[in-house]
Amino acid sequence: MKYLALIFVISISVQIINCAEIDLNDYNSLNLSDPCDVKGSNFNECIRNYLQKLWHTIANPYGIEKLHLPPLDPFVLNERKWPFRNDLFDFVFYTNNLKIINMNQTTIHKSKMKFFDTNKFSLELDMSDPEVIIDSDFKLNLIMSDLKIKHKGRFNLKVSQIHNYVKVTGTLDKRNGYHYLRPKTVNFKANIKDFKFVVKSDESNESNAILDNLISNLFTNNLKEIYKSFVVETRPLWEPIILDISGNFFKNFPGELMCTNLD
Repeated sequence: MKYLALIFVISISVQIINCAEIDLNDYNSLNLSDPCDVKGSNFNECIRNYLQKLWHTIANPYGIEKLHLPPLDPFVLNERKWPFRNDLFDFVFYTNNLKIINMNQTTIHKSKMKFFDTNKFSLELDMSDPEVIIDSDFKLNLIMSDLKIKHKGRFNLKVSQIHNYVKVTGTLDKRNGYHYLRPKTVNFKANIKDFKFVVKSDESNESNAILDNLISNLFTNNLKEIYKSFVVETRPLWEPIILDISGNFFKNFPGELMCTNLD
């Protein structure tokens, strides 16, 4: 789930929607890098450096009021429902006040951005994170073979040594003299070396302690197996959320701040 937020941050980094009259000098306080020449020989490396610096600017605990951007480290998600089913599990996680921590540690290793004659674009990013922590209130309905479990409390998930590939596609619009990138799809693939999943119930007693230990071990030992299919199966849930949220924030970010020669 960290990557849902991670994909959100990348998508809003290039989400550009027209608003009122714009003065590019108004963005000096963001300390942005110089824009990249689309026709330049080092365009992709320039975009990588630009997005890396932008990432560290926006992934902060305060947000950016001018851009209506909330705090992104930690990044907080309110109530969400996450169903999943495979040969081993059939479960639904209900999360609330989910916090994703250490977003600002992301390193962008490579980027590849293309603009097409059909007024479309694509952006591919190769990234990594040393460790991300996800902490959330939860309710869980779990079926495994003949075992049925209902539990609630708070979980903490530590995800280590993450290598992530993200692809964003969308359209390039021109209005009032500026260009606007509008993401339409977002997808990602991730390789993760290690997980540690710890559950603590709302009430401390012997039976809840047994369930805490059972669920913690169950998910820690099986997350590597279910993670990739979980991302694929739940894409119809998280992709619209990401695209919707991104459209609500970057309302004042002209494409000319990031790229030149967009015509």
